[in-house]
Amino acid sequence: MTVLEQAEIGGDANGFGLLPAAHGGSTVRRTPDGRILMRNTFGYGPGDTSNADMLARARANHTESIKKRWPKFQDFEMGLEIEHTWGGVLGVTRNTGHVFGQIDRGIWGSIGCNAANVARGTMSGALIADMVVGNTSDLLSDQQSVPRPKWVPPDPFRKMVARRRLKKMDKASTER
Repeated sequence: MTVLEQAEIGGDANGFGLLPAAHGGSTVRRTPDGRILMRNTFGYGPGDTSNADMLARARANHTESIKKRWPKFQDFEMGLEIEHTWGGVLGVTRNTGHVFGQIDRGIWGSIGCNAANVARGTMSGALIADMVVGNTSDLLSDQQSVPRPKWVPPDPFRKMVARRRLKKMDKASTER
């Protein structure tokens, strides 16, 4: 955004981050340099996860979401143009369970961050390092109490269940 656009839409110019209350809700960040980062588009795609159709759908969802939050974007002469859209893979488990700890002799892991990859992945990586060297903490105890992932059925059942759950999440997340 230009300096004028930033002033026009208001808000904290130093940046902020908002996390969703509902699974599948929008994560919104405004950076100090005036960018808006939006994450709110999920799909089941064990194969091609960043194809042109999926990215176009994400771009449309992000544009709509930003305009809902900042209606003044519709007043700008050039309108709202999203500079970059990307896609990727998020690992999720049926029960938000997490594989954490020693997997085999000399092999340690933290797997299944359930769409909180940056925060949970960073934290659990540091906690794995603590475990390896024998350190303990309340946070490590909390992490170790997270249940292991439940069994997930194979396709075609996995695909049907995943799509139904994503549709339910999308409906529950009406703030998109």
